[in-house]
Amino acid sequence: MTRKSRISILAFSMTATLAFWLAGCSTPVLEATDTAARGNVRLQKVSFAACPHTQEADWDATLKAFKKSCARIGGSNSWKAICSEAGQYIGSSREFFQKHFDLWHVKAVNARGKEQETGLMTGYYEPELEGSLTRSRTYSVPLLSPPDDLITLDISRFDDTLAKTAFKGKVEARRFFPYDTRGTIEARSDLARYALCWVQDPVDAFFLQVQGSGRIRLTNGEVMRLAYADNNGRPYRAIAHWLTQNTSLKPAQMSMDRIRAWVRENPTRVRELLDYNERYIFFQERKDLAPEEGPIGSLGVPVTPHVSVAVDSSIWPLGLPFIVQVHQASPALSFVRPVLAQDTGSAIRGPLRFDYFWGSGHKAGQAAGSQKSAVKAWALFPKGSNPSAF
Repeated sequence: MTRKSRISILAFSMTATLAFWLAGCSTPVLEATDTAARGNVRLQKVSFAACPHTQEADWDATLKAFKKSCARIGGSNSWKAICSEAGQYIGSSREFFQKHFDLWHVKAVNARGKEQETGLMTGYYEPELEGSLTRSRTYSVPLLSPPDDLITLDISRFDDTLAKTAFKGKVEARRFFPYDTRGTIEARSDLARYALCWVQDPVDAFFLQVQGSGRIRLTNGEVMRLAYADNNGRPYRAIAHWLTQNTSLKPAQMSMDRIRAWVRENPTRVRELLDYNERYIFFQERKDLAPEEGPIGSLGVPVTPHVSVAVDSSIWPLGLPFIVQVHQASPALSFVRPVLAQDTGSAIRGPLRFDYFWGSGHKAGQAAGSQKSAVKAWALFPKGSNPSAF
C-alpha cells in the first residue's frame, strides 16, 4: 500500500446505523489504555463468544495469510512461538486464533476525551491495464522507475537525537531541494530512460499510482507485475477534494466510476485535476510473483483478497489480526470477518481507519471504488501480552 488513498464522507440513516452498532460485541471491564501517535486508543478485552458470528472459511483464509506474515514477523520474540505452531498446525483455524490471541475492542479517544468506536473502511485493489514495452501513439503514458536524481535524506543519520525522518529531494548547485511535483515530472524530456512500460490513459496510470501496484498485459502477451518502489516526497492530495471544490459534484457522489465519468465529460480539465495531487509514485518490476499471488504489501508479503487490510502503522504493528464488522447503506455492503494488517497507505491514518484489499482486475476495482463503510474493530494481541507495550 502505498498505497491507497480515498477521502470520503459517510451518510447513513439513523435506523441502519443503530442496528449496526447494536449487533456488536459486548463491552466488559476496561482492561488497558494505549496511547498512540495521532490520538489515543482505548482497548477493552472481550470474549470471542461475545462477538458477531464469523465464518470458519474466513478464518482458514486468514490463517493461511498469517503463515505468510510469519516469514516477516516470526523472528521477533512477540510472534516466534505463535508462528512456530502456525507452521505445523492442523485443526480448526478459528480455534487456533482463540487459543493464541486475546480479543480487544478498539475505541479511539479524541482530544476532549470522548470515545469513538466507529471508523472508516475504504477499499483498494490491483489494477490491470493494457500496455507496451515501447512508446507509440496508442501507448504514450509512462509508468516510471525511480529517477537517478531522486535522493532520500534521513536526517537521523546526522543527529541520533532526531526522530527518523526521511525527506525526498534532489541536489542542484550543491544544495538540497524538494523533489519535483507530478506536473514537473511528467513534463520531463527524459521519461523514456526510466519508463518500465507505456499505457494508454493518464487517468488509468494515475489510479494505478494511487493503488501502488498493478498488472500490465503487454502487447507481446506477457504480464508485467509492478510494485511500489518510491515516491517524490510531495504530500498526497485527493482529487475527490478538488472535484468538490471546483465542480458541482458533492462528496456523497464520489466514487471511482463517478470520477472517470467526469473525466470523460471534461477532457480539457484532466491535467488540472491530476496535477492537484502533487505526489508521484515510482514502480519496480516484480518478476518473482506468481500469477495467483497478490501484490506485495508494506509487510513485504503478497496481500490476500478479503483478508489483507492497510492500517496506520504508527499505531498498529503490521501482522496484527483484527475482526472487523462492516456496514454501508449504499451500495449495500455488510460483513464480519477476520483480517490481517499487511499494508499501509498515505491516507490511512488513525486507529479506526482501514483499507480493504478486494483483489485484482475490473470487478475488484468496482468494489473497491464504491466502498466507504462504517467499521468497528477488535484487535487480536498474543495471549497474555500487554497491548500498551506490544
